[in-house]
Amino acid sequence: MTAMKKVNKKTKAKINKQVRADIKKTVEKIPGLIFEHVRLQNQQEEMPATKSITIPQSQPEKKIMSYDYGDMQRKRKIMWSGVIILTAIVFAMWIVNAKLAFSDIKNGYVKPVQGITETAKKTWQETMGVSTTDKPVTTENNLDDLKKQIKNNLISILYVQQASTTASSTN
Repeated sequence: MTAMKKVNKKTKAKINKQVRADIKKTVEKIPGLIFEHVRLQNQQEEMPATKSITIPQSQPEKKIMSYDYGDMQRKRKIMWSGVIILTAIVFAMWIVNAKLAFSDIKNGYVKPVQGITETAKKTWQETMGVSTTDKPVTTENNLDDLKKQIKNNLISILYVQQASTTASSTN
């Protein structure tokens, strides 16, 4: 009984495809038929009622302008294939980058060869005339001095904030 159901589903699918194709062809012909009907009505109105309209039997078929849905569907498939391929490439590169990052974290990050940075540093020093051998003079900041600086900065920020809010509220 299941074999009969499969056959019925296949034949139904084939019939559905044929019906869809017939509907598609018919829909494509509709604008041409409407145009032909309007043209014939206009000819009947222009001709006197005593004369009968004779349509020649050997009249060639007029080409109906139609939209090529098959070509558009093919173009869409190509576009979506490209989008999917590019997305897959981006995700693959992202996964490789994530694996490298995790391996760096796992193995411990080792600074790459210092040749590039040292060369850049030397050329910078030569260009700018800066010497790194001179050590900058460091001033010892006590913890108390640091606390005083932070306190003074906060007070100045609060005064500025207070002044701006009072000025805006009086306007």
